[in-house]
Amino acid sequence: ERNEERRAQGLKRVPCVRREKVAVVSPGTMVERDMLCNSPEAAPVVSLAERVAPGGARTLGVCLVDVSTGRVTLGRLADDANCSRLRTLLSAARPAEVIYPRSSLPALGVDALSGDTLRMAKGSLRGPRLCALIPREHLLGAGDLREALLGRGYFGQGTDTLPAPIEALYAAGGSDAEGAQLALQALSGAVHFLQDALLDRAVFSFGLVEALPEDGAVAPAARAAGGGGGADRDAAVVKLDASAIENLEILENGEGALQGTLIAQLDHCATATGHRLLRKWVLQPLQTPEAIRRRQAAVRDLMGPAQEAMLEARNLLRGMPDLERSLSRLNHTGRGLGREAERVVLYEDMGRARLGAFLSTLRGFELTAKVVGCFEGALGDLESEYLKSLLLPGRRRPDLDPLLDYFRQAFDWGQAEREGSVAPRPGVDARHDAAGAEVAGCLARLDEYLEEQRQCVGAGGQKIAFVTHMRDRFQMEVPEAVAKRVPAEFQLTSQRKAAGKQPAVKRFTTEDLSALVKDLEVAEEEQQAAVANILRALMLRFLEDFDALQEAAACVSELDCLMSLATHADMAEGPMCVPEICEVEGGEAQVFEARALRHPAAVVGRCGSFVPNDIRLGGGAGDPAFTMLTGPNMGGKSTLLRQACLAAVLAQVGACVPAASLRLSPADAIYVR
Repeated sequence: ERNEERRAQGLKRVPCVRREKVAVVSPGTMVERDMLCNSPEAAPVVSLAERVAPGGARTLGVCLVDVSTGRVTLGRLADDANCSRLRTLLSAARPAEVIYPRSSLPALGVDALSGDTLRMAKGSLRGPRLCALIPREHLLGAGDLREALLGRGYFGQGTDTLPAPIEALYAAGGSDAEGAQLALQALSGAVHFLQDALLDRAVFSFGLVEALPEDGAVAPAARAAGGGGGADRDAAVVKLDASAIENLEILENGEGALQGTLIAQLDHCATATGHRLLRKWVLQPLQTPEAIRRRQAAVRDLMGPAQEAMLEARNLLRGMPDLERSLSRLNHTGRGLGREAERVVLYEDMGRARLGAFLSTLRGFELTAKVVGCFEGALGDLESEYLKSLLLPGRRRPDLDPLLDYFRQAFDWGQAEREGSVAPRPGVDARHDAAGAEVAGCLARLDEYLEEQRQCVGAGGQKIAFVTHMRDRFQMEVPEAVAKRVPAEFQLTSQRKAAGKQPAVKRFTTEDLSALVKDLEVAEEEQQAAVANILRALMLRFLEDFDALQEAAACVSELDCLMSLATHADMAEGPMCVPEICEVEGGEAQVFEARALRHPAAVVGRCGSFVPNDIRLGGGAGDPAFTMLTGPNMGGKSTLLRQACLAAVLAQVGACVPAASLRLSPADAIYVR
């Protein structure tokens, strides 16, 4: 306000910083690279809405948001009195914050989240941050929510349609109407939360909205770029409920640590995106025999003809940034959202930091081509079509060379890194080129004016030169002996007496010269504005190929996961086998036959701790369809049960199993008390 008053009075502005909220940092809203560099795990936010029927059955609306990647998963769950499906979702997704309505508001059809559900959510998660909303102040009805989503231009200016999963909720009728309304309530809560955190535009601008399966078995927040498995992306998966995830110690042990867990044994990923994708694979083992065999064939090739290439590729991948999160951060910066807005003044050198993040992303995608290049000599020996699709451009992996070549030609990456700013080459940015041409033209006109004045003064005029005195640029400095002959329009601004070897001089300006200098200053301001915007413009140009970049990141993530499965088998102590997957048709009996099966936690360095076991179930050869175990406490009953269940998970993930041999028909679900 003070500067506005001073400008109205024709006075110079006073340097000051306007204090306002530009970012909110909480467990679920961290997007800065420095905050996330040591945390590859997703930390989503979940918004819940609920309606409880007589008898305890309930319908839930769920909106899951991963702020770091811009992914939104939205849907409804028809649940039981124990919230089994919601518990499964929370166990898999592990949200860092839970948003829920604190009270009821019949006018909007909003019910307060029940105490049982809230206690279950708090008990299923480790210290979640709870965010209670007041419906009258924070939630919108379905009609108002639609107007808000379209009016704020989240999914594109001028559009009158929303992403398909949201439109499907608005179109739902009949028995689905109640669940759809609850899902929209959950979305409204998430929108309010993101607005308060100044992240709503950053999250929704990508339009990455996915539908949540109604069984809640999928872990959307753990999903890496592009999904998992290419042809297997929509394949049927095994249902693992919360009890199975917790009691089989798939993600963490009873103390909340990784030691002895299945993911700890399998996860040798070199990239953060691969780590998140492998977590999804483990939580969603495949059901379809053909899909399982595709992964097995890829792992077999990586352990065979492509083993040396795999070792070289893994070394390269260790230097790769988190490409999925990098794309999200570039979207924030390029669009000037939240903390990256033009008006935000920060005391650290954010320009250099933003440029560093952009260069890191460019080099990360450049590295994907080098990683794929490691396998060039082994391509002829590969049998897996799935692995080839990840390595050969034109199949699944997009060819990013033209895009990266454009940015190599646009500016010198090394020079930009050294200087902390982008100097675009001619032809890259029309505004920058025009501003540069205008500055050059102003300087040329100043040189012409100086030469005219030299000619006007006559003898000794060649000694007249432009100088900067104090803050005044382009002052004409004239030797005192020549100053007597200057034209009358010359206005004296300062002078210097002779001192030692320095002669006496006088400095002049003219009205014409002042006008030329003013033109130069205007041109330089335009040039500075163009330079300031060039980095954002380059980022937005890069994101125009978002789909191709996302798919390239997905291919590298899947390759990293496959190499992790191969490394898991290579590092094993004791026999490892590739399971034989049996297809069961009609009334044929399911089969599970294992020889010398060991617990996966015994694979690395703990072989003596577990006794191998043979298991024969089903198969139609007189073997029982089930087995009842009895024995004393601490006799190994639970361990044997876990061995069998974890062997099925490993086999259907596509990994090798710690056993002499394993033959099984795929399971569709695993239940554990």
